[in-house]
Amino acid sequence: MKNNTFLRGLVAGFVFFGVTFSHASLEGVWRTQKSEKNADIKIEKCQDNPNTFCGKIVALQEPTYPDGTPKVDKHNKDASKQSRPLLGLELISGFKAGGDKEWDDGKIYNPEDGDVYDCTIRMYNEGGEDKLEVRGYVGVPLFGKSQTWVRKKSQD
Repeated sequence: MKNNTFLRGLVAGFVFFGVTFSHASLEGVWRTQKSEKNADIKIEKCQDNPNTFCGKIVALQEPTYPDGTPKVDKHNKDASKQSRPLLGLELISGFKAGGDKEWDDGKIYNPEDGDVYDCTIRMYNEGGEDKLEVRGYVGVPLFGKSQTWVRKKSQD
């Protein structure tokens, strides 16, 4: 009887923590919140290092210029990369779990200025929605900027 109670508790613990951990997963598609420049970023484990997370642009609210040509990485400091399309571009890389619902040691690329910044990510839930506070900075997080990204629901 004691073993049966212990086993039930163990199974209940796995179920509870399994739900909790999967709910707090960084993996998924996130919508940036930047007025007319919204983008969807797919975050998943990096191919070259499965202990870290990377994210690429999978959709843009405005994927083309007014003339109909696809938007490209025109502000990149490396001229050879200025013609690559923004769709499919890796935006974040190298994030490691740093604590409960926190990831750090990552980098974020800003296609608006062509610079790469140090970055941290913190997940929280507000109003039943998973959100990310994505903070890019130079040197010290105190001197940076944050954006809020919202997890996309599958039907969005």
